[in-house]
Amino acid sequence: MLKNDSSVIYFFRFVIILSCIIGPHTLQVTGQSNLFARYYENSDILMEEFEGFMQNGDTIKHGAYHFYFPNGNKRQKGQFENNQITGLWYIYYENGTLHQKIHFKNNLRHGEYHAFYASGGKMQQGFYLNGLLHGEFISWYEDGIMESIINYHSGLQHDEKSIFYPNGNLYQQIEMNMGQESGRFKQYYKKGGINYLGWKKSGMFSDTLKVFYENGKLQRIGFYENGNLEGIYKAYHANGNLLIESHYIGGILQGSFTEYYENGQISTHGKYLENQKTGEWISRYPNGKLYTIGEFKSNLLQGNWIVYYPNGKKKQTGPYHKGKPQGRWYFFRENGTLKKTGTFIFGLEQGIWSFFDESPDNLPVSYVFYKNGKQQGPHWQVKRNTYEKNIMINGYPLILRDKDENIW
Repeated sequence: MLKNDSSVIYFFRFVIILSCIIGPHTLQVTGQSNLFARYYENSDILMEEFEGFMQNGDTIKHGAYHFYFPNGNKRQKGQFENNQITGLWYIYYENGTLHQKIHFKNNLRHGEYHAFYASGGKMQQGFYLNGLLHGEFISWYEDGIMESIINYHSGLQHDEKSIFYPNGNLYQQIEMNMGQESGRFKQYYKKGGINYLGWKKSGMFSDTLKVFYENGKLQRIGFYENGNLEGIYKAYHANGNLLIESHYIGGILQGSFTEYYENGQISTHGKYLENQKTGEWISRYPNGKLYTIGEFKSNLLQGNWIVYYPNGKKKQTGPYHKGKPQGRWYFFRENGTLKKTGTFIFGLEQGIWSFFDESPDNLPVSYVFYKNGKQQGPHWQVKRNTYEKNIMINGYPLILRDKDENIW
């Protein structure tokens, strides 16, 4: 995974370890300069040593400074000038290999900066000006492949920024303007093909954005204004045929919407009003035959809907209210015969539902009573002139037979 995204570059932050010297041991005095040392608690292992002097009861670091790991290896070394970090500093890993080289001036990073992996390979290099990154900053993966090249101006990313995949191929190429993405924006697939091609302004997409499949064919195209889609938006199948055509106003779907199958046939067509489906919507099978037809209101199914089988026969039909089935519904078999019919209330089956056979006469075979979507109470099965009445008690049927019983 890349350490960097389109706007952030991670680099090791160097922290000078400044220990509070409590009762330091003066090892050596040369003129006005003393050599101070401090040890790890309850041991004779040296923690730090530095040159300095006493002034009004305070210890002033002035001259060489060294800080050590508990194993005795050096952790940091550098220079102080009147308690100010200055000059070239070296930072080490615990095993003794070099980690960072940093130049300081008046307590601020100033000059070249280098960082290394524990294996010895380059990690990062750049330049600081008065504590802020300035100029080209380069990062590498541990295997030596370049990870990123980012230009800075007074601590802000500025001018061209390039980020690479671990395989060395370019991932992103972005134009920056004082910390914000502004200008040409390119993003690539890991194998090298272009993925995104567009423009950004103040960190947001602006003007035309094209997105491509790995095979190089256009995947989608749209126009952006202040980061929002504006106008006609088109998306394409991998074979190049149109997938979606829609309209946006201020990033909101508005007006005609059409979706297509790979073969070019229309899949779905309808309209949006402020990002919500509205009015009549029609969907079709890949061969162009009607699949569903009905209306939406505020993005919810509303009014009568019809669903068709691929052979053109009705599959089901009934009304919706606020997205839920409401009222009498009819369900059919693929041969056109009625399968069942009944009533929904707030999306749940209610009352008596009738079930029919597949004979040419399409005769009723049973009647089931529902309450709140669950079978409850009488269940009649039709057998010639006799109705078999099942009553559900604690989940088990009680069977009664009444000749020519009035089922209603």
